[in-house]
Amino acid sequence: MVRATLKLCMKDGSYQMGSSYEVHGDRVRYFSVERSEWEEVPTSLVDFDATKRGQEETKVTEKKQLKEANEVDQERFYKPLDQGMEVAPGIRLPGDDGIFTVDGKNHTP
Repeated sequence: MVRATLKLCMKDGSYQMGSSYEVHGDRVRYFSVERSEWEEVPTSLVDFDATKRGQEETKVTEKKQLKEANEVDQERFYKPLDQGMEVAPGIRLPGDDGIFTVDGKNHTP
């Protein structure tokens, strides 16, 4: 299965989904995601500026999505250790469940 990485924009406003394209003289050869084969169109039909803008927008969107996913990952998997309740200045109970006693500055589980 080929992943679509770009929209090859046409001057009439339509586009072709492809994974890559090459310019050969007056023809543009692209790998069609829909048909899973190479196809060709005349360069005069392709809007290269719109195609390039689309690729840049896709990169920005993917970068933003990756950043958001990393933030969710950090929130979900890298939580700071629960240090438990502070029972005296500088003394905290362990964050685990259980019954604990505090004897002055020492604590025992």
